[in-house]
Amino acid sequence: MFSQANATLLNYTYTPGVSIKGDKLNSERTRAGSGSNLQTGETPLRRCRGCFRQANKYTLLRFYLDEDHNLAFDPEYRAGGYGIYTCPNSNCIRRMLKKVHCPQKPEKLIHFIVNELQQVLNKKVMGAVTSGAAVYVMHKNGTVELIARTPRVGRQVENIRLKLKRLMEDR
Repeated sequence: MFSQANATLLNYTYTPGVSIKGDKLNSERTRAGSGSNLQTGETPLRRCRGCFRQANKYTLLRFYLDEDHNLAFDPEYRAGGYGIYTCPNSNCIRRMLKKVHCPQKPEKLIHFIVNELQQVLNKKVMGAVTSGAAVYVMHKNGTVELIARTPRVGRQVENIRLKLKRLMEDR
C-alpha cells in the first residue's frame, strides 16, 4: 500500500482511495483479483513464458509451483501457488521448461497435458449435459454435436478443444 512518506517522495499528495493518476480506484476490480474487471466484462490477460505473447488467460495453459517448488499442471485455473502460463504448443512448453529449470522432459509433459485436458473436457461436457446447460444433437448425416445453452459452457468447452487441437498438431 502507498504510505504518506512514499507519496511525498514522488511529489504526489496521498489521498486514500485515489490512484496515482487521480481517478477513483475500482473496488470491484480489486475484489475480483486476477486483473479482471467485473463491470466492463474484460477478460484477464496473461503473458506466455515461452514466447512472451500476451493472450487471454483462458486460451493459455496454466502451471503452478506447489509448496515443494515442483511444476504442476492446473487445467481448472484454480490451484494456489505461483502461476506460469504458456501457449498450448510444444515450442512454448519447451522454452518454459528451460526458463523454470524443470527437469521434466517436454514430450512426457505434453502427453500428460493432453490426457488431463481430455479428462477435463469429458468432465465439463458430461456436467453440462447432466445439468441441462448443454444438449447433444444428432444430425441426419450421423454426426453428433454438443450444443451449449449457456455461453459460458460453450466458451469453456471450445477453449479446451482449441488447446487440445493445437497440442495435437505440434506432436
